[in-house]
Amino acid sequence: MERPEDARFEFRKDNVYWDFSTRLAREQLRLGRGKFLLQLPDLIEGLDTLAAMRGNERLLIDLTERPNWVHACLRQITDRYFHCYDILTT
Repeated sequence: MERPEDARFEFRKDNVYWDFSTRLAREQLRLGRGKFLLQLPDLIEGLDTLAAMRGNERLLIDLTERPNWVHACLRQITDRYFHCYDILTT
C-alpha cells in the first residue's frame, strides 16, 4: 500500500484463503471431535497486518506522522479479526 488513503479493510467470504481456512476448520472438527485439540489458523492481527500491507519502514513513519490514521486502521483490523474469530469458533 503506497498511500495511506488506499487502505481498505474488507471481509470477503468469497476469498480463496478464507474458503480454505473455513473448510480446513470444519474438516479438523469432523476428524478430531473427541480425539484431539483443534488449532485455529493464525489470523494475524494488529500492527503485523498493517505492516504487511504498508511495509515496516512506512508504518514506523506513519506512527509518528499520522498516529490517528494508524489507530483507526488498527480498530478496523481488530473488528475484522474478531469477526473471523467468531465465525471459526462457533
